[in-house]
Formats: sequence, C-alpha cells, structure tokens
Amino acid sequence: MFLLPIVLILMALLSAAAFAYGTNANLAQYSHGLQLILLARQWQWLLFVLALLFCLALFALVVSGKRRIYWLLALAPVLALFYHKFRSDPMNAFIILDDPPFVSSADATFLSDNDWIVGLKFNEQAYAYPYSTLYITPVIVQNDRDKRMVLIWSAFANRARATQVDRDVKASDLEIVSYPANSLLLYNARFGQFINGVPLTTPDGKKPTGFTSSITPTKTTWKIWRTMNPGTKVLGVRPQYANLPAGPIWPNYPMPKSAEVDAAPILRIAMIESPSPLAIREDAIPQRPLNVSAGDTPILLVRDRTTGLLRAFDRHVEDDLYPQFKANLDPNRPSVALIDVDTLTGWSTNGAAVDGDPKYKSKKLSPIPVDDQVYWGVMKFWYPQLKLHPRTPDQPEPTAYEAPSTDDHASSPRGNRRRPIRIH
Repeated sequence: MFLLPIVLILMALLSAAAFAYGTNANLAQYSHGLQLILLARQWQWLLFVLALLFCLALFALVVSGKRRIYWLLALAPVLALFYHKFRSDPMNAFIILDDPPFVSSADATFLSDNDWIVGLKFNEQAYAYPYSTLYITPVIVQNDRDKRMVLIWSAFANRARATQVDRDVKASDLEIVSYPANSLLLYNARFGQFINGVPLTTPDGKKPTGFTSSITPTKTTWKIWRTMNPGTKVLGVRPQYANLPAGPIWPNYPMPKSAEVDAAPILRIAMIESPSPLAIREDAIPQRPLNVSAGDTPILLVRDRTTGLLRAFDRHVEDDLYPQFKANLDPNRPSVALIDVDTLTGWSTNGAAVDGDPKYKSKKLSPIPVDDQVYWGVMKFWYPQLKLHPRTPDQPEPTAYEAPSTDDHASSPRGNRRRPIRIH
C-alpha cells in the first residue's frame, strides 16, 4: 500500500539532492569526489527533470484518489532543495564579467595603497584587477581591439591564470561550477568541457579548447603596481558586498584525504611550473639570491629590492656555463644587485648584466614564470609531480659577494672561470 509513494518520494529526494548538492566543493575531499562533482554538473538538468517527474507521479496518485493528500507534504524537502540550488547556493553569488569597464589609475579612488591586485599586460596595456572585486567576479573575459583574453582567479589558492583565447570562447558559455580542492572549476557549455582554474587544464590535463598563449600575471599591492605602471587601467566594477578581503586568504575547502602532502597544507610557497614543477618555501627565500634547479634547468630566484617581487631566471649565461649568484655588497658597484661567481659580472634583479667583462655585458638571463605566495597543499594536489625544494634557511648557501682585498692575487674573473656545481 505504501511502497509506491515511498519509492517515488525517495527517488525525488535523491535526484533533487544530487541536483542541489552534487557540485558542492566539500565532496572533493572524498575518494572519487571530484569525479562526482563533474558528473553532477554534466547531468544536472537530467537530475532536475527526474526529480520533477517523480514529484508529478506522486501528485498524479493523489489527484486520482489512489493516495491521500497528506502524501504531498513529503515533497516539501524537494522544494527546499530546489530553492537552495536556485536561490541560496553560495555559488550563485559569483559572476563572470564580459568585457567590463575600466578606469584610469587616477580615478581608482576606491583602492588604497596596500590593497592587493592582480596585474597583467594585455595587448601592450597594463591592467589591474583588485582582489576585493575578483573574490566575487573570479572570471573576466576581456577584449582589446582584435585580441581576446580570459583571467581566472582561484581565490582560495591565491592563484591567477590568464591566457589569450580565440573568438569561440564566450562569457555566455562559461559557468562557475565549484571550488573542488580550492581550485575554481568552470564549465564551457559550448564545448561540454570543464576547466580547472589552478592548472588551467581540462580534467584530463589538456589545454582547454580555444585557449592559446598564456599571459603571466603579477600579484602585488596597488601602490607597487601603480608605481611600476603609471598608465595602468583598473577594473571599474565594484562588488555589491561590503567588507570583502583586500588581500590573500587561506584555503577554504577541505583537500582530498588521499593527497600526498609532506609539509603543512597551508605552507606558503613559490612555485615554478615549468620546465619541472618545483616548490620553494617562502621562508627559504629571504632578501638574497637563491640558486636551485628545476629538473635539469638551473634557476636563480631573487627578490627585487624595491618592489619585493620574486623573479626567476634560467642561470645559463652560456651553453656550458650556469654559475651561482651572490648578493653584491661591494660599495664600488652600486648599480649591481648580483654577482655571478664564475665571471664576477654584475647583474640587476631584472636578469641583465650591467658591468664587468664586456663579453657578458649585453647578456640577459631568460626569465621563468614563478607564482609567489601560493599554498603547498593545493598545488601538490593539482601538480602531483611537484617537488618541495629541500633547502632550509640554515643550510649553507652563497649569499653575498664582497670585493677582494688588494693582496688577493686570484682576482681575475677569466682565470677563475669554471663549470659550477649544480644544486639539486
């Protein structure tokens, strides 16, 4: 007597629950949780229709007089689930901006000097995107004459990704799905494709359709970015919510329990994605150069003295020469920030040789993108091959170069030329 209506109610509840909560980011902490989120989004409208059909079937039983009307009270939880999905789900607060307005730096009076921004250069124009706005508008599709760009901001990873896209990538086709493992998850309805914001790939590790050349963003304060780029434009959209953070925040969602993390998940790191994923603890990068290797590539990490921005360079000066670098303490070379220990050439924090042997004076070290102040646990999950550099602050490291004394007979840089030892 009661079996049929009970089955219909249970099936309606299960379908509605999967529709309402199937993309909840908390599911990602469980085994196969990420796959469940992807399936729930992919089949969400089928789940919605199934829930409606089961509700209608129960309603038909009541209307036909086969069941009493009080059975319809059991559908109240289904309505509550629908209300959550369409009205109260926190994900509904997030917005994708399509070609938003910008203002000049002089008109950006809503920003204070210490507010953080994501800065980038697109089509030879500098742009600034305030953190306080990106928390609500984490995806921006932007046009500049004949070029098109997408900025994706994963707030809980403190990770910004930007790339040029072709005309097939449209804001109207993109949907913010969830934040599994603290990475923004998008769905491109045009191609039926998911996009993970942290690695900027599809779930199978491929480049999303329509995404072309990447753009390197910078995370810094408004004062520093404005000083570096006086002609910058600023995102002119202001969020409707008050008291949004103006700087980085911690990861908010639980990480998968299966993730292999051999350090604190919220440990702040600097990450080099290519040529081989490498993480360096923030507390191991003081105001001095750090010589490391990412795979087979020798890398120099150095913070700019003025801005505090972290820069990374390939240490190859020549094919067979990749020296270690020290901070310059020689007062007779005030324009020099770094000294390489092989040629004693002086270098700037921009990776350019500024004095020393004329043979190297026109040299420039090749820059390597580095993402500063991201979180070890999040990055390790999305980059399983990521390795944490073992060096700690108290380990020996060449730190500073001082001018040789007048009785130092081995001062010729050419006489000291050697192939340096690589640090792993």
